[in-house]
Amino acid sequence: HVVGEDMHETGFYQSIGLQNNGKPLYSKHSKYQQIDVYQTSHYGKILVLDNVVQLTERDADAYNEMMSHISMMEHANPSKVLVIGGGDGYIVSEVLKHESVTQVDHVDL
Repeated sequence: HVVGEDMHETGFYQSIGLQNNGKPLYSKHSKYQQIDVYQTSHYGKILVLDNVVQLTERDADAYNEMMSHISMMEHANPSKVLVIGGGDGYIVSEVLKHESVTQVDHVDL
């Protein structure tokens, strides 16, 4: 795997890539995109769509907790939630941890 960090005119960024050390677990071209799943020793399973890393087992919890709980805390008593995107379902599972939530609508892009 390759991990890169650098400063860019728009700010700091980090990139993750595979370099012939990820074991392919699944590969299929759907109607919409190329879907690949790899097993790696450092990141665990990695979901790659159209050759772009979407998520890894190693950082999925931290990423999805930040994406969901911070937004949920902006409302005093969230009950109905709309999640746009997030096809892997992690954010929906985090939103459902809030006892006040009675309905979640999930629209994938």
